[in-house]
Amino acid sequence: MPYTLDCLQDQYGELLALCDAIESIADSIAGRVDRELFLSVAERISSLSLAQTSELPRWDETSPWKPSPGIAEALRSAAMGRSAFSWQAIESMLRTLLEGLRLHVAKEQAMIEAMKPSKRPN
Repeated sequence: MPYTLDCLQDQYGELLALCDAIESIADSIAGRVDRELFLSVAERISSLSLAQTSELPRWDETSPWKPSPGIAEALRSAAMGRSAFSWQAIESMLRTLLEGLRLHVAKEQAMIEAMKPSKRPN
């Protein structure tokens, strides 16, 4: 099935909902751990296929950061109370991912908006 602009907009809506969930976790990281939210967000992060976009941070073997699956694993282990990362490190990873995702969505939506006039009948 070919993608339509509406389908893409729906996918961006899902990404923005994920951003809201990530931000919720990052904002409350020092407080109560919502285990179900952590696990749900970890699963959604694991399913992302955006790791190679220019807006998302690059990770390599020398970096203390890990790719999205590493962030997901950090959330999973934190939900279970066994994180190898400090809360500050998890928050920083989440905010970095959040910034990259929001930038990605904003740029893509701007391109879609720019394309819409060319699709309208004359």
